[in-house]
Amino acid sequence: MKITVSNLIVLLFLFLVSFTIKKDGGNQNGCPSYSMSNTDGVFTLYYVTQDFNFGQPAVDFKKYVAYFLATRGDTTTKTHGGNLSFSNEPLQFISNSNYYIDDNSVSNGNGDKKWVCTGNGNFNSFNYHYQRGLAFVEIKDQYKIKDTIKTTEGLSINLSKVKNADSVLVTLSGFNGVTINKRYNGLVEVSNFSATELSPFITGGIISVTAFNIVPETIQNKNYLFGSVHQYLKLAYFKNQ
Repeated sequence: MKITVSNLIVLLFLFLVSFTIKKDGGNQNGCPSYSMSNTDGVFTLYYVTQDFNFGQPAVDFKKYVAYFLATRGDTTTKTHGGNLSFSNEPLQFISNSNYYIDDNSVSNGNGDKKWVCTGNGNFNSFNYHYQRGLAFVEIKDQYKIKDTIKTTEGLSINLSKVKNADSVLVTLSGFNGVTINKRYNGLVEVSNFSATELSPFITGGIISVTAFNIVPETIQNKNYLFGSVHQYLKLAYFKNQ
């Protein structure tokens, strides 16, 4: 399969979900992670800053994604848990899959930060205010990542403007199939990649800086994970000379 920019965005998002919510939970580099084995549903606010046009302003869009599990901890049993909305925006349900709002249909999100579910079957209705606040990444001005990365010089990404995050995931994904992931706690100031680490990158790729926070909640005997994700995506070229 040819790897395109749009394909990489999807792959990065799917990797983020699996990387953040571990199968068995645990703690990595001081970063909290949460177990799927005891989870009945996941609800995520997914914001993206896409910096793909060299010399042009970055573009922001957002997507809300959620799912319920018919069998606790088994992500192959996604089911309909009732009508679902966030901030008064109804999410669509794909049969036996996720709830989502397409980025083109989402409003400015300035309304009440509340998940509302009508309930269905074994899932009761609930109203949940997301009070944790939104994770936030800002990489611009003096912190902006260059369009062309000289691999022999290494790479330092300034993360001092990451806010309200439990963890930060930095991913380099080359169009030649090479990937490097580094995960930090929310207080990290910089992410460094050595010339040796960058040497396999010989074409273009995407640099992803993702801040996230997760709040576990038990509502009427169901264990849910509510999360906020802000992902900065930078299209760059890797140059070995």
